[in-house]
Amino acid sequence: MNGPAQTSQAAVARARYDSREALLDAAERLMGAQGYHAASVSSLCKESGCPNGSLYHHFGSKAGLLKSALQRGLGRIDDALQVASRDEGAGAARLDRFIDVLLDTVDQHANFQRLLVFVLLEQIHDPEVQDVVDPFRSRILEQVTEVCADALDESSPVVEHTEARDMALALTGLTIGLFTLGVPEVRRLTHAYVRRTLVRHPGAL
Repeated sequence: MNGPAQTSQAAVARARYDSREALLDAAERLMGAQGYHAASVSSLCKESGCPNGSLYHHFGSKAGLLKSALQRGLGRIDDALQVASRDEGAGAARLDRFIDVLLDTVDQHANFQRLLVFVLLEQIHDPEVQDVVDPFRSRILEQVTEVCADALDESSPVVEHTEARDMALALTGLTIGLFTLGVPEVRRLTHAYVRRTLVRHPGAL
C-alpha cells in the first residue's frame, strides 16, 4: 500500500499537471482569440485559474508557454495524420480520408487551430517558437503532397512532383483560409476542390 508520503507526492504531481494543462488550455483559448501579443501573462493566469507565478514556474516565460502549447497541439495533428497517411487505400479515396482526418482534428481542437493561424499571421520571431512551427510546416506539406501525388497518379502514370506539391499547397491554404473566415461548409468545399482538380486526370475519380 502507498504510505501517506507517497499519496501526498502523487497529489502534488497531479496538481502540477492539472495546473500546467490549465495554462495550456488558457493559451489556446486566449491566444487563439486575441493573438499572442495581446494575451497578457495576467490574463492567461486568470483564464486558467492559476496563480500568476505558475506560468513562469511551468514555462519560464509567455514564449515558453506558447512553445509548449504549439508542441501539444501540433503533436495531436501529427499523430492523427500519421495514422491517416498509413491508410491502406489508394488514390482519391485515400486523399478523401486524409482530408476527413485533418478536418476532424481541426473541429475537435478549434481553439488550437485559431492559435496556430495567429502564430502564422503574426510571424512571431522567437527562435524557440520557429523551431516548433517550421518543421511541422514542412512535415504536413510533405504528407499532403504524398497523398495528392497518389491521387493524381491513380490515372496518370507520370505525375510531376511540382503538380502534386502545388495541389498540396492549394489544398492546405484553402482549408486554413476557410476555417479562418468561419465558412460553415469547409468539408464540402474542400472535397469539391479535390474533385474539380482530379477531373483533369479522368481516371482518378
